Amino acid sequence: MNKKGGWKPLYLMRCMSMEEFKRYQRGEVLRNLSTHQDANTDAIGFCFFPVSSECEPVHKRIRYLSGCVSLDVVAVFATEPGIFLHRATGYYRNPKYDISALRTLEITSDVQIKRTEFCTTVYDKQMLRLVAYGTPYWIESGGWWVQWHKGMEQVRRLEDAEG
Repeated sequence: MNKKGGWKPLYLMRCMSMEEFKRYQRGEVLRNLSTHQDANTDAIGFCFFPVSSECEPVHKRIRYLSGCVSLDVVAVFATEPGIFLHRATGYYRNPKYDISALRTLEITSDVQIKRTEFCTTVYDKQMLRLVAYGTPYWIESGGWWVQWHKGMEQVRRLEDAEG
């Protein structure tokens, strides 16, 4: 609810494979019953991360998602009215540690970072409206960035609290 009592969507990002993105665009219902038992999360199914001024920018989130999810496409969605996703907690590699260094480090609280995520076992265009999408890429001197194909300005507004 917003200040006027109306409904306000939740904005969420997801990194995914090109195949998943194409299936979404075709209007298919996507299903995933994975429990992620070997991962450090209580999420079930598809995981999404909030997009807002209170969160890290999308391109910075990719730093800790790289290596554990497909990075073909990054998409930003808005929940449709009446759609609620399960709130979960995930623990990810702290990006300040190189992946190869983790093999020699004891897993401690500073090696991992805790993040809020939202999950669902099923989604489609009726549940989540596509707001933006782009291709993540690595710039050697600057880290991860997203080449937005649609919705770049909307994402910037959300991240700057102008949503």
